[in-house]
Amino acid sequence: MNILNTASLFAFALAVSLGGCASHYSADGRPLPRRTWQERTNELQSRWPQRAVAYSPSSGVCGFTTADARRDAALADAIAQCGASDCEANSHWVLNGCIAFARGSGGRSGWSLGDTKREAIGGALRQCRAVASACEEACWTCTDYRY
Repeated sequence: MNILNTASLFAFALAVSLGGCASHYSADGRPLPRRTWQERTNELQSRWPQRAVAYSPSSGVCGFTTADARRDAALADAIAQCGASDCEANSHWVLNGCIAFARGSGGRSGWSLGDTKREAIGGALRQCRAVASACEEACWTCTDYRY
C-alpha cells in the first residue's frame, strides 16, 4: 500500500470516527435529503447579520441598511430607506464587509463589495465608469461584525 492510499484510508477512518459520514442520516437512520452547495450556503447566509443597498433608477435615490440584520430584513430596510416606489435591492447585500453603490449618466450604475469602505466605493466607481460617464458615489454601508 503506498503512502497516498494509507493517507486516504486514515482520513476516511477519521471522518467516520468523528461522525462526519453520519451527518447525511437522521437520528433514526433514514437518509436526509441532499441539498446543493448553493442551497446550504443560502441557508447559512440568511441567518447571519448583513447589510444591503437599494437604488431607484428613476430618481437616483439610494437607501441602505443602518444596522446589521438578516438578509431579507436587510434588503427590506434598504428599500424602505430608499423611499422611492421603484427602489430595488436585488442581490446588493454584503455579509462580511462593505458594499457601495455609484450612479452615473443615463441611469446607469455600478456596485461593489469590499473589505473596507474605500475598497467598496472604488470598485463601485470603476464598475460604473465602465458603462457610464459622470459617475459619483451614491451610498455605502459596512457590517458591524466581521466573521
